[in-house]
Amino acid sequence: MRLLCAFLLLLTAAFADQVIPPHILTNMPSAHPDVLAACHFPPISADKKFHPGDIVDALVTVANDASSGMIVTNVAGALTSPYDFNMYYQNFTDFDYNITVRPEEEWTVHYKFQADPRIEPRTMGMIIAVFYHDEAGKNFSNIAYNGTFEFSDFPDKIDTKTFFGYLGGLAAVVMLGIFGYKPVMEMMSSKRTKSAPKTGDEPATETDQWLKGTAAEPRQRQASKSRSPSRSRSPRSE
Repeated sequence: MRLLCAFLLLLTAAFADQVIPPHILTNMPSAHPDVLAACHFPPISADKKFHPGDIVDALVTVANDASSGMIVTNVAGALTSPYDFNMYYQNFTDFDYNITVRPEEEWTVHYKFQADPRIEPRTMGMIIAVFYHDEAGKNFSNIAYNGTFEFSDFPDKIDTKTFFGYLGGLAAVVMLGIFGYKPVMEMMSSKRTKSAPKTGDEPATETDQWLKGTAAEPRQRQASKSRSPSRSRSPRSE
């Protein structure tokens, strides 16, 4: 038991001695007054939108208006809060370049990053910075992009809210069909009952009463004959 405790203490001390280096965006040097940087994001999908998990290409341009050359060493980026750019959500890997930009020249370098595919589609903040130094070795950095970045959902993907919306609409249609079937059938049956013809003698009209007892009453006489029972002849007795 004592040996195990001693081993754990030595292991803890070994990890405690390891100092995790800060991210390159944590402590950035100031920018050179004669160096400008900008960034452009070409669309990578058919809908011209960026989705979580996409590998995004960034074209970072560095323009050198100084009297001496500048050596571009790194480009790094990070996702931040859209309300507070000092709150980092995800740091991207920094790329090494070591490109010399001469006076009155500009260079465009290719930088790519991939946001975590588990993040929700929404607007995020983003920072992309360029790190460089002059010929004397003094370090500088410029912010190439510092703004919001829209992550959209995939066009063929149905989110949870839309799925339950469709499910609720389907359930409403089914319930309406179940509870509305019986009243509709009762209404149709009542209409059929009202439209059915009545059997029996119809009441005599004024014209029929005026022609009653005359020769113009053949239909009524035939009807009365058809209703009268037939007399059977009694056999003659011999």
